[in-house]
Amino acid sequence: MVPSRTALYNAHQAAGAKLVPFAGWDMPLQYTSMLAEAKATRASCGLFDVSHMGKAFLTGPQALNALLKLCTNDAARLAAGQAQYTLLCNEAGVALDDLIIYHIGEEAYLLVINASNTETDLAWMRRHLPEGANLRDDTEGLSLVAVQGPRSVEALRRVLPTPVADLPSFGVLGCEVAGAQGWIARTGYTGEDGFEVFCRSDRAPELWDQLAGQPEVTLCGLGARDILRTEAGYPLYGHELSADACPLEAGLGWVIRKGGGYIGDGPIEKVRAEGAMRRLRGLMLQDRGIARPGFRVLSGDEEVGVVTSGTFSPNLQASIAMASLKVGAAKPGTSLTVEGDRRPLQATVVALPFHRFPKFGPA
Repeated sequence: MVPSRTALYNAHQAAGAKLVPFAGWDMPLQYTSMLAEAKATRASCGLFDVSHMGKAFLTGPQALNALLKLCTNDAARLAAGQAQYTLLCNEAGVALDDLIIYHIGEEAYLLVINASNTETDLAWMRRHLPEGANLRDDTEGLSLVAVQGPRSVEALRRVLPTPVADLPSFGVLGCEVAGAQGWIARTGYTGEDGFEVFCRSDRAPELWDQLAGQPEVTLCGLGARDILRTEAGYPLYGHELSADACPLEAGLGWVIRKGGGYIGDGPIEKVRAEGAMRRLRGLMLQDRGIARPGFRVLSGDEEVGVVTSGTFSPNLQASIAMASLKVGAAKPGTSLTVEGDRRPLQATVVALPFHRFPKFGPA
């Protein structure tokens, strides 16, 4: 199947990006160096095309009730202008996906879901929608760019006619973007202060060019984004979240409301009551090498877990990983061994995240 292309494909080519197939899309892996791009985002500001993410509008008088049935978090707590991280689970209580809900108006929500799961997620939602809730896919028509890092406010305030510094964390605001209706949200996937900007796809190249021309900005690809989200301890579907485990084992109890009422509540509450058998933890490697997803984690000769994500962190100057570990091996400070490509790698269990989200507020 021929990969889809975002509205910014030509801009990526012109900037010399290395383009690779990802989740059915041709996407920039890197422009110069993944490590340099990850460091630039932490130090200043990174610009990412994330238009491959699924985007859909949920509207109607039963939209909120649909979210309360489909998703684990409490969408009833969302006022207009607020966003929320949540999970979509099946009847067995395992995550089909994680997503962000943006409450953009009365009886109106914008959903952002993983690119690899867009079709299956939307089909699942439609099968469970109550009458009076309408779901419209706008993945192709709506582009999404992420502006992330400590200088993201500086870059955006020159481009958008709205006071971006006043937007709170997980706030969302409708505004004019490149001459058309769009939204800006103080959300992201890097562990930095930053924003995600929704723009009509025919206006996206104009927005991209304006942002790329700002002195603080470095163009960044998916490689840097994966490094940054691993440093921040953020889960990725198919890695930390999967159909093989209860999301409580990934440390996501905080996005699962007590009392149930959502699809999959019974099995999840059973695990909550009995206690999860595994924990998601960080591993700091003492040896050179990358702990790749699927590598076994050992305590002596006993297998105690599996690596879910691993990378080299240019900001910590160390190899790091996330792993699903048996409870008995998950205490921070525990010494473990990761089976490497060529030799065992010594590692120490650490609490997540490796990089803590900086505090900020309206300026």
